Amino acid sequence: MANAEIECIGRGTKELMLKIESGDRRVDEMIRRVNAVNEKIACMREYQNFLNEVNAFTINGSRRKVLLEELQRENRQILAYHEENRNLREAIDESMETLAKVMARHRMVMARMNRLSKQPSFKEVTGIFPDECDNSTKDKERFREMLSTAAISTPGVKHVFAQAMSELKPKMTNGIVSDVGSDSDTDDGLNETAIEVGGRAYVTDLQPICTFMYILIKN
Repeated sequence: MANAEIECIGRGTKELMLKIESGDRRVDEMIRRVNAVNEKIACMREYQNFLNEVNAFTINGSRRKVLLEELQRENRQILAYHEENRNLREAIDESMETLAKVMARHRMVMARMNRLSKQPSFKEVTGIFPDECDNSTKDKERFREMLSTAAISTPGVKHVFAQAMSELKPKMTNGIVSDVGSDSDTDDGLNETAIEVGGRAYVTDLQPICTFMYILIKN
């Protein structure tokens, strides 16, 4: 009798343990299902948040106006950069043109300075004038004296001299021979003739004129 009860209790205990193990397995399965549902819920919540953020930038979204303002501000800034770039490019072009003009002017000035450096200075030129003026004045005085002396001894010397000077006129480059008549015997006429034929051309042809006057005096 006792053995039968013990066996019954043992079988009951074994069955209970099996039921407990089965219950544990069911609980574990339910926990796994709950965890899976929680993961799905978390994914759905994250997806919903993402959709809300995206919908905020759509036509009816709350941040659409802010986004448009930011885009317009960036667009205005880009246009300002383009305008500044264009102004800088124009300034650079103007600077290059000005630099080209300055360099051209500089080259002209340097070329002019080189030409001027090769020319005689004002001091050198002014130093030549007194000697030339003194020589020309002395030649004129000697010519007046010779012509006056020849007019005393030979009354027609002025007419002959005028003809001789008209023949020498093509050789003279800067002199003017005055028409002196044969009847003008005054010293003023002699001086006028001597002055008008004087100068650089007279000095150049002084030798043949002096030779002509010497022949007249000897005769």
